[in-house]
Amino acid sequence: MGLGLGISLVTIDASEKFNQGYLAMQLVGLLGFPFLIGGYAVVMRKVPAFVFPPIGTRGMDALIKLLVPVGWCCLALEFGKVFSGILSGSLDRGYGGDFLVDTPFGWWSVFSILSRFQTLGYVLVPLIWRESRVFGKAFVAATVGSILFLHFVSGSRGAVFFPLFILVVGCYMFLENRRVKYELILAIGLIGLAPLVTLMANYRNSVAFRETSIRDIFQKLGTLREGLALQSEKSDQRLAEAGRAFIGVADPLVYEMTPNVIPYEGFDRLGDAIWTYIPYLLYKSNDRPTIQDGYQIVRTYTGAPEGGRTSIEISFPAELYRRWGWAGVPIGLFLYGLFYGAVFRYVFRLYLYRNALWGFMVCGLFFNFFVAWFWASALTMIWYWTYDIPKHLAVLSCLYFLIRALRNIKAPPGM
Repeated sequence: MGLGLGISLVTIDASEKFNQGYLAMQLVGLLGFPFLIGGYAVVMRKVPAFVFPPIGTRGMDALIKLLVPVGWCCLALEFGKVFSGILSGSLDRGYGGDFLVDTPFGWWSVFSILSRFQTLGYVLVPLIWRESRVFGKAFVAATVGSILFLHFVSGSRGAVFFPLFILVVGCYMFLENRRVKYELILAIGLIGLAPLVTLMANYRNSVAFRETSIRDIFQKLGTLREGLALQSEKSDQRLAEAGRAFIGVADPLVYEMTPNVIPYEGFDRLGDAIWTYIPYLLYKSNDRPTIQDGYQIVRTYTGAPEGGRTSIEISFPAELYRRWGWAGVPIGLFLYGLFYGAVFRYVFRLYLYRNALWGFMVCGLFFNFFVAWFWASALTMIWYWTYDIPKHLAVLSCLYFLIRALRNIKAPPGM
């Protein structure tokens, strides 16, 4: 979406000129993707495609009845994350949330530390809808609508748009209607999002938005008027703004400035990954290395002052380039494709042949990696796979065994 629609919108706009960074970004995407998918395909060959339910599944009704409470648990956690974020101010993208620079953790972190469960919850929403009666349908619609509304008020584009994408995928899986072309819905939806993406960018960049506390939800939403005014003033730049929002990363700067301005980093700082296992509460000195270092890297290229908050990072291909040059991109992507394929080979086979309930729960947890395969720096990727994912799997396994115990299920469900 960023390489195609995003860069196209930027370059079509009369006020923008094509530059070397965008060209390099597209070339890396076009030429590097075959190496990534090639490594993935090498490991995933002869593994059947993901289908629901798995072919030959027994006890289908029991499996569905178990997945519904799983979905509700994930939605409840997501609602708790949003609600606690508003009460604490941690969801505030304006001045009210600047305290997170010095105090990144607090009571609200109880909900946010398990943020990946939202993916599994959104995938299961159509199933919950299908299995619910009138009141249940109204309740799940109100829950999801409230979550998306509050995320919109907070100015978080990804927290609004990605769930909509995942909901469509869930509809494809659980709401059987051959007349509905979900692929067409996604394609049209992506194009239709462009004006809304631009509006949200102007909304959250307005002075009124930054000065208004998220705790006053409707006053915060009222600052949308200033965002609309900014959008009208920038009408000649609307396409470019939407394009930059779809791109969502600072990759063009990396390709423009490396190595002429900023030298290749190589293996430097990768040893800092050991700090992943040292709790922040036990050691939070100023000399503690940053593991989720995307903003730190972007700040190196932009020259922005230290401190502040942003969601702009760099992608994994750009990280490979800034560390090891052009040779590092295909090699790194191929190796990551092998690793990625090995993980999903195990997960798919677990779901298809051994334990449909546990396998589906893990697939749902990993689904956001299909939305953003490599949206991180090397250190952050290490953090994902060696800490964040195992942490979620540990909690998910507790939920799995709790459900089996409450339902008095002895054998693996769905097989």
